Amino acid sequence: MKKIGFVFILLLIFFPLASQTTGIDSVTESDLVTESPFEKSFFEATDFFVGFTPLAYISTENDNKGGPSSIVYPLYFGIAWPRDYWISIQPSLKIFTDYYLVSEGKVYPAEIENRTGLGFSFLLNVPVVFQANFWDKSNLKLSAGIALLFRFAVTAPGIDSNEAGDSGKVSDDISLINSSFYEGAKFIYFSTSADWMFTLNNGMQIGPEISFYIPVITLASEFSLNGTMISCGVKLFF
Repeated sequence: MKKIGFVFILLLIFFPLASQTTGIDSVTESDLVTESPFEKSFFEATDFFVGFTPLAYISTENDNKGGPSSIVYPLYFGIAWPRDYWISIQPSLKIFTDYYLVSEGKVYPAEIENRTGLGFSFLLNVPVVFQANFWDKSNLKLSAGIALLFRFAVTAPGIDSNEAGDSGKVSDDISLINSSFYEGAKFIYFSTSADWMFTLNNGMQIGPEISFYIPVITLASEFSLNGTMISCGVKLFF
């Protein structure tokens, strides 16, 4: 009887402890479960963004023949996937225009009064972005990737394509400008940027961004930063 009583007392002690331990474990496990962004649909896990980021195109080879380094105001938009995750991809597109001229067989950015061609530029950037959260409503985003600058030029408004140009007619200059855009693969850039974003009460994010676009082929083959682009402005996530 004493043995039976002793076992009974042990069971009374063991079962409450076991049930408490099980309860604690279940709560802990449920607290640790977080939903992966990769389990959501593409649109549920995607942010859309726009920006106002004036861009400076650095010209180091104007030889007093072309215009100074130009500043343009691109139309800027893109997406971030997955959203609110420590690593993501943020493909974006910047669309802008600029003027060009030809002097002694070389192509230079031009001021409006000396223009020959009007260039349309499409800067496609595909970076990998790393995010670090600070406090409750701010985060730092650092990115690195590859950007491709697609361009084409047409005869600038007010210019007759049959007029005399540097290489014959203006139309010949336009052909030379277009071929120069892709000469030596100098349309390939290394891109890097930094954003400091603040979350608003409605869930949108806004903050400053600075970006650098370095022509890797030009830098490697000519040891030149000609064509480098720098942009700085404001970015807004939806």
